[in-house]
Amino acid sequence: MKSMKYILFFLVSLVLQAILFFGIKRDSGITILDMLVMSLLFSLFMFLIDRVLTKKQA
Repeated sequence: MKSMKYILFFLVSLVLQAILFFGIKRDSGITILDMLVMSLLFSLFMFLIDRVLTKKQA
């Protein structure tokens, strides 16, 4: 069930970036690949932060 949380983080960040860069800032030069990588990094960082915080609390 925890993996669903990180998939949701990935999808939400990807959708928000798409709205920002394709809807609001059309001349930014950002590609889909850039957005995919940034969403993946965001999800990875959230995973790592969750792992570190749960180890400190235990």
